[in-house]
Amino acid sequence: MLIINKLLPSHITSVKCHKLDTGINSLIGSDTLFSALCNVALIAGKKTIIEALCKGEIIISSIFPAFKDKFFLPKPILFYETNLATRKKFKNINYLESQDFATLKNYFNQDSLKVEKDFFPTNSQITIHKYDTAQVAIDILQNGSLPFWEDYLIFSEKEKEAVYFLAEVPEKLLSDWQIVVRLLAHEGIGGNRTTGHGIFKEAHFYTAGIKNGHSELFINLSLVIPQREERQFLKSYTLAKRGGGFVYQMGGREIIKPFIFTLAEGSVFSPKIKGQIIDLKPFLKELPNPVFFNGLCLSVPLGGLLWRGDELN
Repeated sequence: MLIINKLLPSHITSVKCHKLDTGINSLIGSDTLFSALCNVALIAGKKTIIEALCKGEIIISSIFPAFKDKFFLPKPILFYETNLATRKKFKNINYLESQDFATLKNYFNQDSLKVEKDFFPTNSQITIHKYDTAQVAIDILQNGSLPFWEDYLIFSEKEKEAVYFLAEVPEKLLSDWQIVVRLLAHEGIGGNRTTGHGIFKEAHFYTAGIKNGHSELFINLSLVIPQREERQFLKSYTLAKRGGGFVYQMGGREIIKPFIFTLAEGSVFSPKIKGQIIDLKPFLKELPNPVFFNGLCLSVPLGGLLWRGDELN
């Protein structure tokens, strides 16, 4: 069952990351969301959710904007033949409102992977306020320091700004899933949660679906690590560099995570790909337990219309 998970935040920050961590076509990547969900599922005692996430029985997207009850999807990585007069304005559009995303297929040339210059997403001109601040982490064990940046996203309650992510959830796990996501809203996600950042007011759940999309071309709504045999299916894509943060497990010290390249959201492929979850333990041998990176693919047909169904209790 495809579920829209809508979260209403007051403040939200991304995870602490280096400036090299670029190319993400979402507010928060699916890898970060995956870790946060596993953490709160453990707190809630819902190990069935952790097992389902790790086995791929539950697949999640990254987090995207949901402004004024409109849901936004990543702009597909294609060549856009925009008019010179609108080129700069079009370049600043990172997300397509669901109706604009559906309209895209009427202007798309499958052979050249080009979008005709007549296409302009009139409903997708939104502004997301963001600022960066520099910080320094002190490592007393290594007798050194490590600079990093914190990214802050500011949301307006007046504009009914929110965020959402999609999830494929088996119906038998739906009740536990809602408990975990509601706890995530209270626990928060990202940095500086102790000062009120990343805390959500409430969570809402809706049934969802995609209709009338392209029958052969798909885009990913999550960060994806394709399996070796799936690489040949990529048509147009951008790589996102993830990692560089820290991993900590009880009884040990913080260890820097290795960098991993994934497919950024909005990459185009045919046919569907599954992706994979990889174990980082071979690169983090000092840790006692495995560390998983979520590279599973939640995809939608190119130009499909995302529709919201009934709200779930």
